[in-house]
Amino acid sequence: MLISCGSSIKKKDSLTVIPMDLNNVNKIDINSSKCINTTALETKTESLLGNINNIFFKGDTLFIHSSGKLSAFNKKGLFLFNVGTKGRAANEYLTLKSFFIKKGELYLHDWDGRKLLRFNTGSKFIEKHDFKKGGWMPDHIFPFNSTMYVVKNTYSGEQISVPLISVYDENLNIISSSSRMQKNGSSLADLFFPFKNEVLYWEILCDTVYTINRSAAIAPKYFVDFGTHRVPEKINGSDDLYNKIEFVNKEENKDRYATMVSNVREDDRYLYFSFVYGYGIIHFARFDKINGKTAIFRLIDSKTKKNVKFTYMTVQNGDIIVAALPDEESGDNQVLYRIRL
Repeated sequence: MLISCGSSIKKKDSLTVIPMDLNNVNKIDINSSKCINTTALETKTESLLGNINNIFFKGDTLFIHSSGKLSAFNKKGLFLFNVGTKGRAANEYLTLKSFFIKKGELYLHDWDGRKLLRFNTGSKFIEKHDFKKGGWMPDHIFPFNSTMYVVKNTYSGEQISVPLISVYDENLNIISSSSRMQKNGSSLADLFFPFKNEVLYWEILCDTVYTINRSAAIAPKYFVDFGTHRVPEKINGSDDLYNKIEFVNKEENKDRYATMVSNVREDDRYLYFSFVYGYGIIHFARFDKINGKTAIFRLIDSKTKKNVKFTYMTVQNGDIIVAALPDEESGDNQVLYRIRL
């Protein structure tokens, strides 16, 4: 049985299969008691957000990476400040590609500037670290632990072989790289999550969650089994991403297949993730690693009688947090819903 996306990997004993019963989806009303908190993010010219790439919590402050900038909001959703500015100076960035918090400080990855900027949580610039010239260009960077980073490299075309993943030391020197190579230039904005001594990794239009170790070896860890709603293997196992996109976007397939496993989070008991099924409706799931059962959810609004559309999900202290646009025509920022299952 082939269970991976792209370069096919056969099922291994170490792989956990996550059962998905799409005929048993739980509806959660955002007006019910399960939604324990609602935070509307303040909309100002300087705080206007697009699709949210990532949210990190530091005390009572929310740091949100969106629209090529990093914005800070308080726990009530009031805008505080933007971190850094665009430009070519040492303390500025050209293209903010990824962001994370490490040891209580903010790290901004400038893709065009090939550097990593460090700020305190009050937006004061501390220092910059340059990526070495002549090496592969980092596309996305995330801390593996306190002294190492995991990096997804930038695709450089069919004529140049570039490892998919590299592991760097704290001085941004490459320690190791994966044997798996880049196949295309597409990527998700949120694609890494650290858990214990590994980093989880997922890909666009894929139903497999991988793990990366310190040697940059990539191995499948979880397979999300959509059963009869899984994209056919001849499509799913292909390296041709654009063919996959064309297939799932066909009108006759929009309500047939489930895909796009993303926003993966893990703790000692559960694995959480979102996925798309049924004309673009985003669902989220919680897999119980102890009893092997999966609970599937979608959000509804009983006041409008509609599904709640969200594009980002994360987990904090066991609560599901989703960012949604309650009124797509208003031009307002997202609302964060905290769901307690």
